[in-house]
Amino acid sequence: MIQTVTMLWKDENSGKSGCPALYEAAGAGGTPGHVVQGKEPTARVHDRAGYLVYGKALTAVELAVLSDVAADEGAVWVPAGALGAASTDDREPVRGLAAGEAVVWVPANVLDRLQVA
Repeated sequence: MIQTVTMLWKDENSGKSGCPALYEAAGAGGTPGHVVQGKEPTARVHDRAGYLVYGKALTAVELAVLSDVAADEGAVWVPAGALGAASTDDREPVRGLAAGEAVVWVPANVLDRLQVA
């Protein structure tokens, strides 16, 4: 599914490995989009403002291209226009996921960077 991946930004507070991170990534057929690397959603990660990002789950091969994906992290691909309309996390429970979908949680500063660009 993912054809090209270019890292745009990694949270300076993430330490030497792990998320959050944001990538520019062309999807199937060259469709412009982004890969968002974040934590699997749990009550523990919801102690600060952030976003739940729903999208197409990356395969193990695609995850291997990303930098430093920890065991409790995942990544999703979304079309380019989807992230510009992100709204803050209202602590809603994770909705049911369709086949091939996943959800990750990222701090607000990750997606807020796209809204000011």
